[in-house]
Amino acid sequence: MSGFGKPGCILIAGFGSIGKRHATIVRRQFPSARLVVLKHQRNQTVLDPSLGVSKCVFSVEEAINQRPDIAVVANPASHHMSIAVPLAKAGIHLLVEKPLSSVSADIKELIRCSSNSGSQVMVGYNLRFLPSLLQFRKLIRDKIIGIPLSVRAEVGQNLDSWRPGTDYRKSVSAQKALGGGVLLELSHEVDYLQWVFGDVAWVNATLTKQSALEIDVEDTAHLFLGFR
Repeated sequence: MSGFGKPGCILIAGFGSIGKRHATIVRRQFPSARLVVLKHQRNQTVLDPSLGVSKCVFSVEEAINQRPDIAVVANPASHHMSIAVPLAKAGIHLLVEKPLSSVSADIKELIRCSSNSGSQVMVGYNLRFLPSLLQFRKLIRDKIIGIPLSVRAEVGQNLDSWRPGTDYRKSVSAQKALGGGVLLELSHEVDYLQWVFGDVAWVNATLTKQSALEIDVEDTAHLFLGFR
């Protein structure tokens, strides 16, 4: 976000744990910016003085009328495009939390709108900025450590204790309708493997639910990727 200079107004769409974390970062990086929050539930108060939220709106139209320079889309993945597309049409620069969407159909529309309006869009795959991963990628690209023949990446999380103080059964991660499931929720590894090793040529995958967690999505994903 720092590449856009000093924005006068920043919008955060969605104000769960991630949205509040972004608000904290925004306030630290841009203390003079006006911070606006877009929510869908009117019965929840979000004007936390410690976060410096100046206004709460409840529709995309209201949000656009606030004339934000930058917007962070941090609502559930299944609703990302309904927010991101109209914001992109309005020429607002976007940081969209991962995954970009729970379905791929609307992503082309986002790309088209952002291209037409000049809106810059980034996805929140922040592991690309880790110094260790940047150095690893450089070593691979500079052929310092030879030609990689195979690579293995693993990630795991205990959903029951991931977000202390919240009922995991009501979280995005536990609900298919909101874009949950381990494949989309823990997709950083898929992103950085492509970033380091290039385009994927083929995929074999198995998604299963093995735990006793009360969720309607997969909790285990085994992916075999072939890189070009």
